[in-house]
Parts: sequence; C-alpha cells; structure tokens
Amino acid sequence: MTSVSIDAYIPIIYLTSSFNIYQYAFFNGIVWTLGLIASIAWFVMGYETGKGISIEEIEG
Repeated sequence: MTSVSIDAYIPIIYLTSSFNIYQYAFFNGIVWTLGLIASIAWFVMGYETGKGISIEEIEG
C-alpha cells in the first residue's frame, strides 16, 4: 500500500497544481476523509491493534 501512495505523489502534485485554494482544500478534505475511513477499518478489522488480546494469542 505504501508504494501506491509514493507512486501517486508526483502525479497528484502535477494534477493539483492548477487548483485554487478552495479546490485544494476540498481535495485535501477528501484525502483526509479516505484516511480516516481506512484507519477506522484498520482499527476495527486489523490484527495489529490488539484490542486486549495478548501477543501470545495473536502469534498463536
């Protein structure tokens, strides 16, 4: 997943270079919203968050 964000970095800069401040703020709001959704999904479904489970149980 990291390579996707790194690979998209330069094209995003190029594509958003013509945005005015309102368009850029709206775009960033969308990006932050997607990040929030992904982090909530990771918290709910991810193994790394623990949720009271010991490391021994996770390693199993």
